[in-house]
Parts: sequence; C-alpha cells; structure tokens
Amino acid sequence: PPRIGKAAGNGDTVVKEDTGQMQNLKDELEHTVQNNEEFKSIANQVEMTMTPEGLQIEFVENTGAVFFETGSSVIRPVAKELISKIAPIIARSDRRAIIEGHTDAMPYPGQGYTNWDLSTDRALSLSRLLMADGVSQKQFLQIRGYADTKLKKADDPTHFSNRRVTLLLPFKGIQDPTLDLPKDAFQSEKQAVV
Repeated sequence: PPRIGKAAGNGDTVVKEDTGQMQNLKDELEHTVQNNEEFKSIANQVEMTMTPEGLQIEFVENTGAVFFETGSSVIRPVAKELISKIAPIIARSDRRAIIEGHTDAMPYPGQGYTNWDLSTDRALSLSRLLMADGVSQKQFLQIRGYADTKLKKADDPTHFSNRRVTLLLPFKGIQDPTLDLPKDAFQSEKQAVV
C-alpha cells in the first residue's frame, strides 16, 4: 500500500511546486544509473518511483546477491560504485532522506541474529556509504529496519524482491512522510494506550 504523506498547511501547493524539481532529480539519477556501462549488471534492480510523498529509490536484490553479500550487510563492490555516483547528486539536492531495510520471510540462519538485525544493518550500511560519498548526516530523517513486515510481494513472502533497501526523498511540503499506519489501526492503537 502507498504511504500516506501529511502535508503541512499550504503543503499541497509546496508539493506541486516541488514536483518539477523532483522530476529533474529523478531524471538525473536514472541517467546516471542507466547510462553507465559498469552498472549494466545491476541497473534493472534500481527502481525509481514518484510516490505521493516523494521520490522512492529501491535497491532490490535478485535471486543472487546484487547490492549486498548474501545474508550480510556488506555492500558489494559494483553497488559501492553506483552509490558513489548517485550520492553527490542526492547531496547537491539537499533533500531529506529516509532509509528502510527489508528482508524476505525466510528466517535468518543461526542464533542471535535475525532479519530485524539484517534489515537494520543494511539500512545503516547504505547510510554510511552515502555519507562517505558526500550526503550530510543532517539530511537523514530516519534509518530503520522492517525485517519482513512490509513485503513488496506479499503473496510470495520468500520472493527475492522482498529483499531490498529503500531510500525515500520526500517532497518539501510533506510534514510527516513516515505515517503509513492505516487510520483505523492508528485509532485502535491510540485507544489501547488510553
């Protein structure tokens, strides 16, 4: 389900005015990823989508390791190169950013380390690499891991596309780009607290 962005005051107007700039940013990022021979092997695994909240960039794993070593938060060399090319573009945009790590529903093998750890560690690894390549720490709003609680392909919980890291660059008029609980769930949670 799409996220629900909350616009502040004249936020709708700000979002409309910001759409052109965001589209230019998307075009520049897509050009960098798609028109570079060294990224040919992973370019199709980078999905960029305009959502009601902003630009969503997903780094989606395939049947094998694409961005991260299998079962690890270690970023693969070709993925590091790709990030080193897009990070300066994101830094120049001065956009706020949210990073989310996700896994499929296969339990992490072994004891003491879970999909929660893996999804969070992958989100942190991406943030560290972005910062090393020029993105300011102040640009980050949140960095979080979801394990398998927000599946991309809910009808197939172990599908490889559920293993991904998402980078969201919200529109400037979006006050709360993280509000993604359905309204009724929020109401019942609020009642439970009272």
